Amino acid sequence: MAEPTLLVTRLVVDRISRPRLVNSHDCKIALHGESRWTRAELFLELKCDREALEAFVGEHGPVEATVTANCGPTNHRHAVRLTRDGSNPALWTGHIELDRDNASERTYLDAALTATVHGRAQRPVAMSPRWTVYADEPHSLLFQGTLRVSWIDFRGPEAPTLARDFPRSTHVIDFDGSTPRLLLNSGFEGLVPLLGDRKDRQGVDRALHDFQRTSIARATWLALLTEALAEVQGNPDDPTEDLAWPPTEWKAEVLRYVLPLVEPRLNDRDLLVLAAGALRGEGAGQFLARAEAVVGDLINANESVRRYVQTYAQEPVR
Repeated sequence: MAEPTLLVTRLVVDRISRPRLVNSHDCKIALHGESRWTRAELFLELKCDREALEAFVGEHGPVEATVTANCGPTNHRHAVRLTRDGSNPALWTGHIELDRDNASERTYLDAALTATVHGRAQRPVAMSPRWTVYADEPHSLLFQGTLRVSWIDFRGPEAPTLARDFPRSTHVIDFDGSTPRLLLNSGFEGLVPLLGDRKDRQGVDRALHDFQRTSIARATWLALLTEALAEVQGNPDDPTEDLAWPPTEWKAEVLRYVLPLVEPRLNDRDLLVLAAGALRGEGAGQFLARAEAVVGDLINANESVRRYVQTYAQEPVR
């Protein structure tokens, strides 16, 4: 049976439609975007390939559709059966309700097609991609779309200890929150105009802007990578023990994004072995050299240098 597709066609929060909270592309719903809510209604559609469904039904019999909401932190789980569309047998619709009292951090939505297989009823025969409903702000960089950035005077009383310890630095990475934050030093003379987003930059002014921006981005990526490596789970020397991605969401995101670029020939387990080995010092230099090269491409640092050289290298030095 082909994989079905689950869609959230409408979201109603406390009787008010909230379409802006639904991210269909990434299968995510940001209920934490509402400061206070008590009940959310999710209106659902489940679609599958009609020909594949008819072939399966002809061999095994009728198929039903169920959506299950599962919240680990509250240990709350409930399921609803969807209704088959009268004119399209490959489409089911329905809705599921989430109460704030039963939701914490995140709730997963899983849709399944079930049938009687080998005499056993209600057997899952196909699952849709999972949706994630965030009741609280996720510890995720992908969800936020970017790293949080704050301008702050490193010599000011409101600056965190890390910033005050390095008042002459242009930036530091603050790991104290649920997700990391890049702190830029507004007290560093000339940094604000240098990094400002002006479209009319030319020549040396643009080059300095690009070089400083990519320098900060490179240092930030390598700091994130190092922090994430420290949370790889398991012992790579024990073949009976499974390695696991870091339990902290943003750290797993960083490794899942960077490691396949560092060594694209390896599977997930071998990538984790590589990461764990680098953390312990085995091949750390080689690993970091490859990672640094990967990061250079990710932040377009190499392209910035190439563009500057091609445009200005032939100009006479004054």
